[in-house]
Amino acid sequence: FFALVPPDEQFLNNYTISSGTSNIPINFLNITSPTANIGNVRVDNVAVNPALWNPIPGSSFSGAKVPVSVGVHRVTSVLPVGVLAYGFGSFDSYGYLGGQSFSAVATVTTVTLSPKTGTAAVGTERCFEATVRDQFNNPVPGVRVDFAITGANPGSTGFANANASGVARFCYTGTNTGTDNIVASVGSISDAGTFTWTSRPILNVYYSKPAGDLHNVLTWGVNPDGSGSNPPDFGAGKTFNLANRAGVYSMTGNWTVGGTLVNPSGSRLQIGNFTLSIADLTGAGTLSGTMTSNLVVVGTTGGNQALNFTAGSNNLGMLTVNRTGSGAMATLSSALNVYGVLNVQAGTFNTGNRLTLKSQATTTARVAPVMGTLMGTATVEQYIPARRAWRMINAPVTGTGGATSGRANMTHAQETVTGTPVTTTGNPRPLATGTATFSLNAARTALQFTATVTNIDVTGTQTPDANDNLVAAHIHVGALPGSNAPVRWGFFGAPDNDVSPKNTTVTPFASGVGGVFSGTWDLPEGNAGTTLATNLPSILAGLSYINFHTVQFGGGEIRGQIFMLGEGTQTIKQAWQENAANSTANPAPGFGTHITGGPIYGSAANGFDVNLNGISETSLKYYDNPAVNWLPVPNTNSTLVGNTPFMLFIRGNRGINLNGPAIPASVTVLRANGNLIAGDRAFNVAPNGFMAVPNPYQSPINFATLTRNNVQNLFYVWDPKLGGTNGVGAYVTVSWNGSSYDITPAPVSPESQYIQPWQSFLVKSTGVAGTITIKESDKVSNITGNVFRMGGAVTNTSAQQMVRVNLKVQNGDQTWGLVDEILSSFSLGYANRVDDMDVAKMPNFNENLSFVRDGQELTMERRGLLTATDTLYLKLSNTVAGTYRLTFDPVNLNTSFPAFLEDMYQRIAIPISLQKNTQVDFGVTTDPASQNPSRFRVVFGSSKLMSSAITLNKLQAEVSPNPIKGSRMNVRLISQPQGVYTVAVVNNLGQTVAQANIQHGGGTALQSIQLGKALSKGLYQVRISNETAAATLTVIAD
Repeated sequence: FFALVPPDEQFLNNYTISSGTSNIPINFLNITSPTANIGNVRVDNVAVNPALWNPIPGSSFSGAKVPVSVGVHRVTSVLPVGVLAYGFGSFDSYGYLGGQSFSAVATVTTVTLSPKTGTAAVGTERCFEATVRDQFNNPVPGVRVDFAITGANPGSTGFANANASGVARFCYTGTNTGTDNIVASVGSISDAGTFTWTSRPILNVYYSKPAGDLHNVLTWGVNPDGSGSNPPDFGAGKTFNLANRAGVYSMTGNWTVGGTLVNPSGSRLQIGNFTLSIADLTGAGTLSGTMTSNLVVVGTTGGNQALNFTAGSNNLGMLTVNRTGSGAMATLSSALNVYGVLNVQAGTFNTGNRLTLKSQATTTARVAPVMGTLMGTATVEQYIPARRAWRMINAPVTGTGGATSGRANMTHAQETVTGTPVTTTGNPRPLATGTATFSLNAARTALQFTATVTNIDVTGTQTPDANDNLVAAHIHVGALPGSNAPVRWGFFGAPDNDVSPKNTTVTPFASGVGGVFSGTWDLPEGNAGTTLATNLPSILAGLSYINFHTVQFGGGEIRGQIFMLGEGTQTIKQAWQENAANSTANPAPGFGTHITGGPIYGSAANGFDVNLNGISETSLKYYDNPAVNWLPVPNTNSTLVGNTPFMLFIRGNRGINLNGPAIPASVTVLRANGNLIAGDRAFNVAPNGFMAVPNPYQSPINFATLTRNNVQNLFYVWDPKLGGTNGVGAYVTVSWNGSSYDITPAPVSPESQYIQPWQSFLVKSTGVAGTITIKESDKVSNITGNVFRMGGAVTNTSAQQMVRVNLKVQNGDQTWGLVDEILSSFSLGYANRVDDMDVAKMPNFNENLSFVRDGQELTMERRGLLTATDTLYLKLSNTVAGTYRLTFDPVNLNTSFPAFLEDMYQRIAIPISLQKNTQVDFGVTTDPASQNPSRFRVVFGSSKLMSSAITLNKLQAEVSPNPIKGSRMNVRLISQPQGVYTVAVVNNLGQTVAQANIQHGGGTALQSIQLGKALSKGLYQVRISNETAAATLTVIAD
């Protein structure tokens, strides 16, 4: 056979070949390719075996003889190649050209490349054009032009065919920096150029302009002076450099930075009254804030985020840590004061021992439910007003171990088997008593004790009778008061476990009956195979007692439950007395208080302040369950301050003259340093009497949600404002009546079921030993600072007019969950402008409800007496698609004018009762308008929405059947004019679930409407209207 071989200018880069038949089983493809291209030639998508290629002498081409099977085959290549198909059998053979381009070849006389030079960044595409012309300078269309690339990117060689204008366009992307040589050729005719590829510019790095809002992307540009392209957003993968403002950068709105924010050395970012959310903050600059500044530290890539604040402006209203990933942490590098909320949602917050939770006359910082980890110590404050009164109080801090102290008061009544102490002859003898103090060292390897007993013969020779002779003394571990526990350490008589070493000493009284015992329970010592280490958890939990056994009472004559007082890193002396050297010292003006010890313990040696004009009464007590009373604390030098209920009489700060004839009251702030308590805390409750329980958290807790086991649903708190002007306070009982909590007496302080931080309370068991567990989930957000403060300007709160508005969300089980609540009250004593009597809104992370006034969001709005022209502007934020409920609860609103809730989304006005509770359910959908924060407002007197609605004429119509069954209903228009009427079916959320238009011919007529689908069971409104009239009918879907 003969085959035509075309010039390489007419080669193709894609062929479809049919090879052989059943009579021609042997078939080949002869492929001719530029040698530089042989690695890019594929047959049936498989690269040609390199061993088949052979160079063609005297050319830049190579050839390959490729065997193929019978059938259809496809040849592809980056550069054009030539293909000849042939085959043979025993009797037949064939051969043919695989194909060719029929573009002109010989007519091309010039090739012109454009551009000849250029520069671009790697990773970008650049295009080159070669113009081919004939000898008459006319364009030659259809000609294949080869583009050979050598240099930095040699793999980018290719070709293109000229268009009708004789222009062949070839594009490629440089991947390597450097210079490429580009040759465009048709046969032997060519033109050449060069192109340089540079490094990719650093993208997504932006700089702030000299002026403009930092939270506005238009304030940022890619050039160091802030000019150039703006970022599309502040999202991840971008870097934002604070620049061009002389080191001071002030926020003018809330700002969320998902990328890296660079705060260079010497610079200060002022948050102001806004919220800054950061994922990555670098640089040695500082942050400045106020009491209303919010900082949110987020991020999902782990690692530690250092937080450095400006000295003197190191304040925040809210700090939130919500970081995830390996080693996710935020750490304070400088001191910080938080006035509102500390919220650790995820990751670790390391205080660096630099955090202070502030308390003022109007605000006290709280710790939200801790879902991450807290690390380091903090100083926690509590503001106390100028009123001389008792406070039942505890500092919500603890330690990771360390030293602590305790005490026990021993009586005969505490023994489980009692009787009348008598002599061997049956005559009465004096009742024995005793006290004991305990001190656990910081390493918790030794428990020292000193016990003083009276009317027990400690030598056997102090009285002539044997019944009062001491036979044994022990510490028992593992029981609440009123229950017995096994001996775990004996120090007198049998068993004697004080052996490593033996260090108990007995000092008899010089006169009288009794003596002083002192000794140390060392770490390895213990009875029945136990040690101090194994018994220590129960001792610290209040499950141990000390007792002394006599001849008459072999099971124990006197006994006292051991209460280990305080946790943390500070003693009461260091914390509440500000570690003052003496009674006149005032090392921190405005902080701390004087604490006196009474006639028994009140010496400077015991840490107490001393009134030089006479011995003061004790002003610090702890609750003793067996004694059912508050008893004096023996010293403040060793008693730790943390997480123990105390009854503390507060005169004021340490600036008062304790030695004066009349001690005036003054404002003070108590503070304590230690680890913030996080996680669940359980407290044992004795079967008899009361038990004092601390609120362990720097947060209010809801008594209603506490986990109670054999504990009554009631508690007692101390109201320091009861008792009149000169009173020192009284108990308030909060008890469950079956549906709510009754409070008696009516407190002056706003006592409720919500127990405030630093507030201790008393509980009572059901008659058997019980427990009460306080969990992170019991925390609530409603700080009631007035529990420790004086009353507000309006004292007759019972006569105030007010309305509470709460927001609830419908749960999956159709119950309702409270998510937020606001209060507006009205009185002559309040102003209609925002002032100190109004309470700013602290935003939640989920749904928020607030009032808006003068551009500020409020939780509580106090205004002048309500008028018929007032409006309450509600703001809803962070809502999601679902069902919500607004509840309006009026109190003393004896007004003659009406009120309406205006729904700007539905364009309807809903009447609100000013005498009883009103509930309004509404829906939020994916429609952004339904989530508009300004959707609702309460207007008094009249509503424009209501006025426009009632101007329509009344339309007469009927709907049947009622109840509606299925997906069809009938509408009967009665004596209505001809025209188009709209029929809408609306559910109880105000959502239109079906709508149709009907053409009415006039008069009275019945028309059937297809609803599309059956209605869910419930109550609906059918709204029928035209341009001049309307009717709303209520129907039931069954």
